[in-house]
Amino acid sequence: MGDFIIITLMVSSFWLLWEIIRVVSMEWLNRDEITLPAGELGRSELLRCADSFEQLSGMFQGMVTKKEELSGQDMDEVLFRVQTSVCRSCSAAAQCWDYGSETGICRFNRIAESIIQGKELNNGRKEALQKQCLHGDFFFEAVADQIEKARMDMLWHNRLMESRSAAADQLHETACIIRKAAGHICDVRRVDGSIRQQADIRLRMHGMILKDIWCIRQPRNIQLYVTLRTAKKGRCIRTKEVAGLLSAAFGTRLMPDEQGKTVVNYEYSTILFYTEPQYYMTGGVARIARDGEVISGDNFSLFPAADGQMILSISDGMGSGLAAYKESEAVIDLLEQFLGSGFDKETAIRLIHSSMLLQTEGQSSATVDLCMADLYTGDCEFLKIGASTTFLKRKHWVETITSTSMPMGILQDVDYECTRKRLEEGDYIVMVSDGVMDALPQMDAEEMIKDYLLQSETENAKELARSLLNYVLQSDRQQARDDMTVLVGGMRRR
Repeated sequence: MGDFIIITLMVSSFWLLWEIIRVVSMEWLNRDEITLPAGELGRSELLRCADSFEQLSGMFQGMVTKKEELSGQDMDEVLFRVQTSVCRSCSAAAQCWDYGSETGICRFNRIAESIIQGKELNNGRKEALQKQCLHGDFFFEAVADQIEKARMDMLWHNRLMESRSAAADQLHETACIIRKAAGHICDVRRVDGSIRQQADIRLRMHGMILKDIWCIRQPRNIQLYVTLRTAKKGRCIRTKEVAGLLSAAFGTRLMPDEQGKTVVNYEYSTILFYTEPQYYMTGGVARIARDGEVISGDNFSLFPAADGQMILSISDGMGSGLAAYKESEAVIDLLEQFLGSGFDKETAIRLIHSSMLLQTEGQSSATVDLCMADLYTGDCEFLKIGASTTFLKRKHWVETITSTSMPMGILQDVDYECTRKRLEEGDYIVMVSDGVMDALPQMDAEEMIKDYLLQSETENAKELARSLLNYVLQSDRQQARDDMTVLVGGMRRR
């Protein structure tokens, strides 16, 4: 139970840890006295912290010893319990269990072997047991009962070992996250020289005072953390206007963070600007709950993540109704928190999977259909865990992406499949839950959806999602035998 509490708190706090590190980094950005050596010092401290988590991970992993079958020590414990409960008050106990006598031991071993192998005692053995033991039936039932208890103890032992293994994995992922954060600290550089002067002049000409600019250069883009305010109290300037001024100074098209502030006012604030991607994505969703259910067990998400990524995801909880909804909602919420904070997809999936394995009340499982579209390059990664087919609608053809993996939360090691594709302007990503595919004839489901998408002429993602769901419902006489979700993303060039 202690392992479960620790790891549950750890999972729910990982994304918060990452945000705290980012906030601390931003605090450093606003201090004029910070220099590169100070950044190196902070990096060293974080790396030492990461090493500590890695050592803890090794300790937990070293504690993992799973059992495949009952050991000799387990059977000795079963024998002791049977002797205590059945034979202690028996008048013939001395004859069966005296030192040097193997009568009781042999009898116990024969019965235990039959029970473990799932065999019933034949009539001859039952008669022999009745003759040899004054409490034959009671003795047999006691052996069977104690072996069943030993098996349950073994199952709980293995469950504890799985929890420790999950704890080790999460501690390892924590170490990786901290190392990544340590790398970001030293990537930050203050902008000085002529570029800083150009930005300062342009902003002053438009009524703004620049305090500082810090830059993180990445292979595909740059990120600018700009601290500024308006020169006059009561005036507000849109961050999009600021982005245009900074673009002229830096010689590249910049845009403000879509999840950040939208205006600059008289109070100093630090705003993130980054290189404008060449693509943007339009989205649409259509969904319906299973007949007889008030709420759908499917959940979905469509949001921009760190570093110019657009995330599309569907999760289908086990079963239907409220219980399935809660399972899929938890998966989607954690995906948004982790991916939105800059975690890589593999780390996010492993952390969510291990948290599901640690559920104490029944089995928790859900499918994950994840798409990460890079709006800078058009590269798109698809990750599937027990998920249904995804369709890529090109200009003149439709491509399918399938998976044979198991849902999350069933196997000890998460089973997922990854596929990479290149998207172009006008392409559509069409993701569906398994209820959509199951509503169509099994052998023809993919071909029917491909034909429909090829014939569809709409360029509106929302309309495409609605019309596809209506087409599937009409094919099954307007019946929703399972929860259905259609999520569509359309690539557009800016």
